[in-house]
Amino acid sequence: MDIRLEYCSKRSRDGEKRAVARSKNRRQKSAQTQLPDGTLLEYARERQAVEKKVLEEGRKELEEKMKIEEERKRLAVEKVEVEKMRNEMDQKTKDATIAIASLGCNNSYYVLRMQ
Repeated sequence: MDIRLEYCSKRSRDGEKRAVARSKNRRQKSAQTQLPDGTLLEYARERQAVEKKVLEEGRKELEEKMKIEEERKRLAVEKVEVEKMRNEMDQKTKDATIAIASLGCNNSYYVLRMQ
């Protein structure tokens, strides 16, 4: 009988130790999740600052993309205008060449002067 009582008491001591450890763990976890009001305000401010910074960076990236797109459009329009001018110059050169050829001159110097 003494052995059994001793066994039960050892068992209860182990249970008590585990219970104390569990309650200690619970207190630590609740302390981590429950922050003082001042800390919560600081956390909220920091979070807002980070969100604001992320939004600002996103806005800057979007503006940069828009500038690049506008530049591409401008260059495309400019390319079309240059191509039109080149075609006009080619046409004038052909017309001048035809005019000079009809006069009977085959000198390239005159063709270049007509441009």
